[in-house]
Amino acid sequence: MKKALNNYIEQFPNIFRFIPEAKIFKKIIKSKPLFYLFAASSIFLSALFIVLIIILIASLYNNSNKLAKIYNERNIINSKINFWKSVTQHYDGYKDAYFQIAVLEYQLGDLAQAKIYDNKALFLDPNYNDAKKLQGLLNK
Repeated sequence: MKKALNNYIEQFPNIFRFIPEAKIFKKIIKSKPLFYLFAASSIFLSALFIVLIIILIASLYNNSNKLAKIYNERNIINSKINFWKSVTQHYDGYKDAYFQIAVLEYQLGDLAQAKIYDNKALFLDPNYNDAKKLQGLLNK
């Protein structure tokens, strides 16, 4: 059995590799001030990473809350737009409904739609001061 094991071992060459990192690490361990510095810096970096991760998680949580609030506000504005559009279907000559839709579209940032509805309000009443003010904002 021992002979078979020796034959098996002799098939493979003995290659010893020099690993410089291991030698440096042994020197660090033997030198206590360097070891303490190495250990302290490792602990400091670990703590720093943990703090950064906590800050990023808190930031992500705040941003997700802000995003949910924005989506909620957009849904409320869209429901108001749908209400005023239903009013314009029943009362075609109601200038305030068109103006309200124009203001709501302006709040959503859809300037093209806001101009269309503001022009409809001004078509119904060319002297409508609020619609003129909105038109001045839209033309800038």
